[in-house]
Amino acid sequence: MSERGRTLEIHTSPHLASGASVDDIMRNVVLALLPVAAFAIYSFGLAAALVLAVAVLSCVATEHLLCRLVAAPTTLRDWSVTIT
Repeated sequence: MSERGRTLEIHTSPHLASGASVDDIMRNVVLALLPVAAFAIYSFGLAAALVLAVAVLSCVATEHLLCRLVAAPTTLRDWSVTIT
C-alpha cells in the first residue's frame, strides 16, 4: 500500500468557494441584522434608531473620506462599512 506517487497540496483559505460576491454576502448580513435592529427600536424606542442611524452614517462618512484621502477606490458599494 505505497502512495509514493501522490503529493500533498497546501493552499491558503478559502478552501471552499461559491459564486457569491462580497457584495452579495455583505448585503445578506445587513438583511439578517434588520430584524435585530427592528427589535432594538421596538424595545428601546427611537433612541435606538438614532444610535443606529448615527453609527451607520458616521461609518459611511469616515470610510468615504478616508478612501478619498488616500486616493483609494471607494468600498461603499460592498456593504461592509454598514456592518462595521
